[in-house]
Amino acid sequence: MRHIQAGAGPRSGLRPQKKNRPMKKLIVVMDLGCLKGYRVTRDEVTGAERIEKLEEFQNPDAHVRFGETVSDQAGRFRGGGPNGHGGMSHGEKHLNEQRRRLLRQITDRINDLVRREACDQWHLGATRELNQRVVGSLESDVRARLRRNVAADLTKLKANELLERFRAA
Repeated sequence: MRHIQAGAGPRSGLRPQKKNRPMKKLIVVMDLGCLKGYRVTRDEVTGAERIEKLEEFQNPDAHVRFGETVSDQAGRFRGGGPNGHGGMSHGEKHLNEQRRRLLRQITDRINDLVRREACDQWHLGATRELNQRVVGSLESDVRARLRRNVAADLTKLKANELLERFRAA
C-alpha cells in the first residue's frame, strides 16, 4: 500500500517536502608536506558553526633532501663544460618528479577524505604555487563539490581562524 501526502499529488501544484538535513561541509588545507581536514557542523540550538579536525597527514618525504634518498651523486657535480664550468642539471628532473609524486599523494588523500565524509561542499586552502595543480588533479565528482578555493598557505592557522578565513572568502 502506498502512502500519499494529502494535497501533494502531481496535479496539486504542491511539492512533497524534503527532510531538512544539515549540510555537510569540510575544510581542507594543504601544502606539499602537510594536509589537514576539518568537519564543519552547525549547532542546531544556537546556530553557531563548530569545526573539528578529522585528519592530519604529515608527509615525511616532503622534508627529505634528494641526496638523502639516492646514492647517485650525479646531481652534485657540475656538468661538463669548458674548464669544468656548467650548470648542475642532473638533479632537476628528479626534483620535479618528486614534487609530482607528492602532489599526487596529497590529491589522492583529498579525494578519499571528501568521498569518505560524503560532504555536500568543501573548501580548499592550498599554497599559491600548488593551488591550480591540485584542483586540476582532483576527481571530477570531488571538484564539483568545491565551493571556496583560497590560494594561500593556511596550514599553520588554528581551527577557529580557518573557519573565520573561509567565512570571509
